[in-house]
Amino acid sequence: MDEAGIPRDFLPTDYALGLWKAGAGKDLPNGFVTAVDLPAHIHLDMQAILQLFVDNSISKTINVPENYPFQDFKRLYNLAYDMGLKG
Repeated sequence: MDEAGIPRDFLPTDYALGLWKAGAGKDLPNGFVTAVDLPAHIHLDMQAILQLFVDNSISKTINVPENYPFQDFKRLYNLAYDMGLKG
């Protein structure tokens, strides 16, 4: 509610996200990347580490470019299988 007691809508935002949206995140450290910036095999590594702490399967999307070579795509599947990934 505002000062007059009138209800208002607002979107809760994480403090760090708010700073980034305000322009404070122009010079972020190298660790701040988006999922698209990561190589596909790093997504598998991430899932393999997280899976150690999860009993069920994990749904993990790996975005690969449209022109991703089929043999590389096939290697991703084989690597996921070799790593024992459940998702």
